[in-house]
Amino acid sequence: MKSLNKLTKIVVLLIAIIAAILYIGIARSGNQSYIDYSISLTKFLLYFTAILALIVWILDIFSSKKSLVYTLISLGIFLLVILVAYMKASGEPYKLGNKVFSAGVSKWVDTGLYTFYILFGFAVILLFVSSLFGGFNFSFAGGAKKDYVEDTEELAGEDNESEEVYEDEGDE
Repeated sequence: MKSLNKLTKIVVLLIAIIAAILYIGIARSGNQSYIDYSISLTKFLLYFTAILALIVWILDIFSSKKSLVYTLISLGIFLLVILVAYMKASGEPYKLGNKVFSAGVSKWVDTGLYTFYILFGFAVILLFVSSLFGGFNFSFAGGAKKDYVEDTEELAGEDNESEEVYEDEGDE
């Protein structure tokens, strides 16, 4: 997975360099064909990076069973929120100016708004609770805090060993 992350960083750096060259070329050129070419290339790079990000995200999800479970739980909760919002939404057609919107459009617009309201409400509540209690303890969700503490203790142990080596050399 580390080699994939290095590869991704290299690709992102190359895309940034290409984008900078295109920007400089567009800024200095008044040629419409060059601008059209640059826009086409920019669209290609956008699609390429979106696909690359999706592939890396999928590989990251399937890299461990724990991350797959957490992703599926999060997706399930999100779909549940959308289902609740859809059930709450009204499907009455309405008129806005000269346009008449159908019941289906009205239902999905209401669903989107209710989904936003529910997720925003959860975010505000979680921010308040987090600031009130100084953060969450995720030890119930697979021992993430325990793993972090163990990793920190291992690092601290490595530092202590290296300090002992320096102390031994300093005593001579």
